[in-house]
Amino acid sequence: MNGVVTIGNRTSAGIQVGDRVVPAHGSFRVSYAEFVELARDGELERDGLSLAGAGVGRSRVSVADFGAVGDGMSDDTLSVQLAIDYVIASGGGTVVVPAGVFLVSGISIHGDVSVVGESGTHSVLRRKSGAAGSLIAIENSDSVSITSVRLVV
Repeated sequence: MNGVVTIGNRTSAGIQVGDRVVPAHGSFRVSYAEFVELARDGELERDGLSLAGAGVGRSRVSVADFGAVGDGMSDDTLSVQLAIDYVIASGGGTVVVPAGVFLVSGISIHGDVSVVGESGTHSVLRRKSGAAGSLIAIENSDSVSITSVRLVV
C-alpha cells in the first residue's frame, strides 16, 4: 500500500483540502497515509473533488489498515468506506474483512471492488443499531463481488 492518490478539482474555483488548495481544474497527489488522514478529517467531502489512483495494478487492502476495529461495539463505517474508496481510487481490487464484527451504518460501493472475508462465519458486517437505509449500496458498477462475509441487518 505504498501508492498515491490524485485529488482533482472539477470546478472553476480553488478548493481547500487540509492545508493545501486544489487549483481550479487542477489536482495534486497525496500518499496513502495522507489520503487516509484527509478522509478521516472529512477534508475530501467537498463538492467538485475527484479521486484517482496513481498506482499501477489492483490494490488489496484490509479494513483494519484504515482503522476498523471489528469489536462489535465501535462504529467502523468510516474505516470500511475508506478502504473501499482507496481501492476504487487505485483502479479496483480487493477489500479484506478480517474476522470480527464490524458495525456500519451503511457503505457505498461504486467501482470495481471485491469484498472478501477472512472467514465466512467470523467476518461480519453488521448494521449499526438505529441506522437507516441499505447496509451496502452498490452504485454505477457491474464489477462488485462480496464473498465469505456475513451480512447482518
